[in-house]
Amino acid sequence: MALIGTAAVITAVRDTLNDTVATYRWSSEAMRRYIYDGEMMILKSHPECQYDTAVAVATDPTLYTATDGDTTLTERWRVPLEHYVVFRCLLEDADDAANLDLAKEHYGLFTAEME
Repeated sequence: MALIGTAAVITAVRDTLNDTVATYRWSSEAMRRYIYDGEMMILKSHPECQYDTAVAVATDPTLYTATDGDTTLTERWRVPLEHYVVFRCLLEDADDAANLDLAKEHYGLFTAEME
């Protein structure tokens, strides 16, 4: 089973947020923190999804800050993780009502995917 890479999540999130031209509105470092937070939220609800394919056991998540790497989650969890990161990015601009509404929508999609 393939694991989700942080670079792929960041690319998908940037596409969703229409944040594809440098200089970016949301930093990659912030998105990596949100990926880690989302991974921890998913693992809290679904500890069975944490899997290291090399040794077939659970491993601890890594907080990537300056570089990209793999999460401990399999591809099944890519969409909810992406929704979580979009939600967190939009919360940064929550003083704008439209962004707050979009953040709530993505959090709802995240929680729906968790079931």
